[in-house]
Amino acid sequence: MVDGKIDSVQFQVDKQMKKELIENTKKISAIIETIIFCGRQEIPLRGHKDYGRLSLNDPDNNDGNFRALLRYRAKNGDDTLKSHILNAGGKQMYSSPLIQNEIIELIGTYIQNIIIEKVKKTKFFTVLADETSDVQGIEQFSLVVRYFDEDINEIREDFLKFVPVHDVTGKGLATTVKNELQSLGLDLNYMRGQGYDGAAAMSGAFNGVQAIILEEYPMAIYTHCVSHSLNLVLNDASKLQPVRNCIGVIREISTFIRASVRRSNILKTKLCKQGLTPSRLMNYCDTRWVERHEAIVNFKNDILPIIETMEQIMLDNKDDETAARSFHKKLCDFEFLITLVTVSKMLAITHKISVSLQKPDIDLSSAIGHIELVKSVISDIRSNVEIEFKHLYLSAQAISSKLNVEPSIPRIVGEWTVWVKKWKMVDTTIEKIPKNALTALKVCQFDLFPNIYILLKILCTIPITTASVERSFSTLGRLKTYIRNQCGNVRLTGLALMTIHRNIPLQIDDITKEFNVT
Repeated sequence: MVDGKIDSVQFQVDKQMKKELIENTKKISAIIETIIFCGRQEIPLRGHKDYGRLSLNDPDNNDGNFRALLRYRAKNGDDTLKSHILNAGGKQMYSSPLIQNEIIELIGTYIQNIIIEKVKKTKFFTVLADETSDVQGIEQFSLVVRYFDEDINEIREDFLKFVPVHDVTGKGLATTVKNELQSLGLDLNYMRGQGYDGAAAMSGAFNGVQAIILEEYPMAIYTHCVSHSLNLVLNDASKLQPVRNCIGVIREISTFIRASVRRSNILKTKLCKQGLTPSRLMNYCDTRWVERHEAIVNFKNDILPIIETMEQIMLDNKDDETAARSFHKKLCDFEFLITLVTVSKMLAITHKISVSLQKPDIDLSSAIGHIELVKSVISDIRSNVEIEFKHLYLSAQAISSKLNVEPSIPRIVGEWTVWVKKWKMVDTTIEKIPKNALTALKVCQFDLFPNIYILLKILCTIPITTASVERSFSTLGRLKTYIRNQCGNVRLTGLALMTIHRNIPLQIDDITKEFNVT
């Protein structure tokens, strides 16, 4: 009532509708927040019986984390949600798996749109892709986009989605890459690079994904994942018989000790007696050499307690005596010891570059610089091979002397001109000369050097590794497990986007509005 006049019926109806809209928004916001919480924390939503009306009473069967969290929230202060659970009709609970999927898809799309807008703003981008089989046996194709984020002046590699594929030929995968990127709203004419592993279907010169896409988009140059290349180089270098034998022994002993709690406890006791950190031997990775470095270095540092562990097992357990005696003999061989010292030293040189190459913000110039540095270090070692080998020999001899092992000697134009002139004239005491493309891009003024700026941006965008794609596979393994193997791809991608892009803030109001529209 205003000035003694009764409000019109239409006004009252609108007012009531507005009130209901606000209340419904609060109800659905609580549900969306709960789904986001589960997604961010990688908590399964579904349960044994997660359908039907939601009650505040604890059910006899497990109805899933999602419904349990809603129940907990309603019981502990969320009166709006509590009223909703008590009074809403059975088909208006907004807690069914169908509604869950719809909200998860909306959240995933919301995150994708934020990433795509950033890519469109910077124009140039690179696609990174790889495939793996999930627990259900479905080939999952992971798509990641690499670009220069102009808002924070950093290179980013952002996961976009998982795509189930059935045609794993080069042509089929290339079609998948193009269709999915275009469906997300990206202009492939601005694609300046492709990053894949060395599989024939991906990197084939004639029928591989890179060749097919390059034929249609000639500016999208292909880069073989440098981390994979380093992995292959190290793998080829390890084919020397003593190295293969040494690594094989480390793998077998690590597996032998880790397979038994009793053996692991014996090793921990021996480590404590010598003042070393009591820890289990690391699981030896068969595929990733960067993971082998720490395992081999730890093995080398703990070699004496490991040998004492084998001696203890030989005395205490007849069932394991034969295996322990065989391992003890291999460990006390001087060729094994000097090979272990040599492998440990060489992996120490390659370890840092392997870690650096997996960083999302590394650019091509930095990668080349790191590789040239490692090549230079190895070249210096070869040039002074006698001195270097003497150091390695003395290290192995120091270990063998404690084991009473007899040592043996084994066999072993325009704008560019102005740009260059600018840095030649710079006072290095005041301003540092950029060492890589990203640093140069940050100090490059677009209005003075527009072409240099674009070239630097493209150089930053060119892929170095597919490590970000590999990381998405780790998320896939955590989300789609044996007991969650029926998870659909829309739901899977939405959950993956929530947990991978934790840095992207989710505006509940925007998602709620989108849900109301749909």
